[in-house]
Amino acid sequence: MEKAIGMISKIGIIGPEASGKTELTKQLANYYNEPWVPEFARAYLEERNGLYEKIELEYIAKKQLESEENKLKEASRFLFCDTTPLVIKVWSNYKYGSYSEEILKTVKQSNYHLQLLLRPDIKYADDPLRENPSIEDRNELFHIYKSELENSRANYAIIEGFGKNRVKNAISILQQNFYS
Repeated sequence: MEKAIGMISKIGIIGPEASGKTELTKQLANYYNEPWVPEFARAYLEERNGLYEKIELEYIAKKQLESEENKLKEASRFLFCDTTPLVIKVWSNYKYGSYSEEILKTVKQSNYHLQLLLRPDIKYADDPLRENPSIEDRNELFHIYKSELENSRANYAIIEGFGKNRVKNAISILQQNFYS
């Protein structure tokens, strides 16, 4: 993938539940003084006490992408995205055994200059919206994301480590991709 010089680079932050996506997204946005896009699914599911049906995943994926497009005008160099439509595709397939053509279409419409895949190597934090507390399930999802990224030939990097080291690892990857 070409380096995005002189344009806004969208950075997708993906990974299994409880892998630190939101925290890392906020930290990177703060470090670079750039905007970030919250995970639409979180707000949507909070309003519904975590209850949803498979068909609603299409709406969630579209709204995630729409939120990203709306935030682009606030960015000068980077737009950090907490979750991408790919996460919805993987989740739909994992939970329901399939994903819709609409979700696939939304994934194809999304475009990230770099995706950071977070390894679930941090301590699990309970959250009423989370459905997979088991490290085995989260590791399985991590490998599914990795396969999806490889199969689509996406520009991605794996982020691991704890606390400040995790952020430093992500910043180092961004430096390598956009400033070297």
